[in-house]
Amino acid sequence: MIQENILRAIEEEFCPSDAGFYTYHDPGQDKYYGFFIDEISKVWMLSKPYATERNCENALQRFRDGHFLADVKEGGGGLFYTEFRSEAGQVLAWSPEFIDRVDAEQAEGRLKGIQSQQEGSAAEAMEPEITERTPPRHSFRLDFYRGGPQTPIRGRIEYSLTQESVAFQGLDMNLVRSFVARRLDNIEGPEGVAGVSSGEIRILEHGQPASQAVFSTETPLEVSLEIDIPEGEGYNAFVYAKSLGDHRELLIGRKQGASGPVRVPVFTRGLGSGLYRFTATVHLEGASREGQPADYSLSSALFQLFSETEAGVEVS
Repeated sequence: MIQENILRAIEEEFCPSDAGFYTYHDPGQDKYYGFFIDEISKVWMLSKPYATERNCENALQRFRDGHFLADVKEGGGGLFYTEFRSEAGQVLAWSPEFIDRVDAEQAEGRLKGIQSQQEGSAAEAMEPEITERTPPRHSFRLDFYRGGPQTPIRGRIEYSLTQESVAFQGLDMNLVRSFVARRLDNIEGPEGVAGVSSGEIRILEHGQPASQAVFSTETPLEVSLEIDIPEGEGYNAFVYAKSLGDHRELLIGRKQGASGPVRVPVFTRGLGSGLYRFTATVHLEGASREGQPADYSLSSALFQLFSETEAGVEVS
């Protein structure tokens, strides 16, 4: 059932400008909760707790995509609530309790309503007015908020066209740059020199090049980014897992350093089974001299992941 103390804390601390899905970190439990809140700070859905923010975000994406089931149930004292489950039957979240059953039934409608709005906005964005010389447009939304009075600022950037988003802590402008760069067709470097160069990602298993293309989500993996970084050159590398099933990209590894080679540990636990490829963006901090790319965009060969493990905490 829903945890009333978490519900009250969220409604007191969050004042969103738009209805939507967000995450909340409870410092007492050191757990993450996903929730849906409307424009007047009314919470309509609160998830079970998760051990990591990434697992919480994965669960929230199911709601954003509409991949959930909802049933109204009667609890103690004759109150009603909505139970949200995955399509496989796993309990994911609950609504608050209501005196009237019709109010509990509205919870599913609120979540479905925001999904329909997002799909409508995406459809409108995908069908822009065509003119003879209309330049391409890319729209991003950047939100900052605090999970509590003593907690650091947290943020989220979203690509409006596809509703893809990434959460981060602090003023993580390197991650923001990487997210934006991956979705632009081209980034112009100094004096009109193209700022993006391509490269290859090699998958490493136990420190050695992988001899297969099938991996368990429990297997420790690294990726080697095959790019030439000048001696002493600083870089920021971001690695994503892109699903060929739903085309989502999730940030699974990042590294900051200087010079090559660039090896980044990646964390696949919590990803669903399916066909994937790794993609990466590398930004060179000192790439201002002529002819030096400012960013690298890299991609791996296709591979298969299996045996999903979710590090959440069940609440009864």
